[in-house]
Amino acid sequence: MSRLSQLTIRSAVSDDLAVLYTLDLIAAHEAERRAFIARAVEAGECFVAEVGGQVIGYGVLEYSFFGQGFV
Repeated sequence: MSRLSQLTIRSAVSDDLAVLYTLDLIAAHEAERRAFIARAVEAGECFVAEVGGQVIGYGVLEYSFFGQGFV
């Protein structure tokens, strides 16, 4: 079975914040970016990708772009 077949996407939760901050090169150094990520998690707009239970990436889906979904 390939690693991609083990990929899952789920809503991010507050327990994910520490790992999200380490995955994001900007968040590692900028409080404003960390605050954005935390707000997105709280709003249910942040999703994480996992392989084998390990978070490997994230995305934020928001609707501030002319009311359309934007990642």
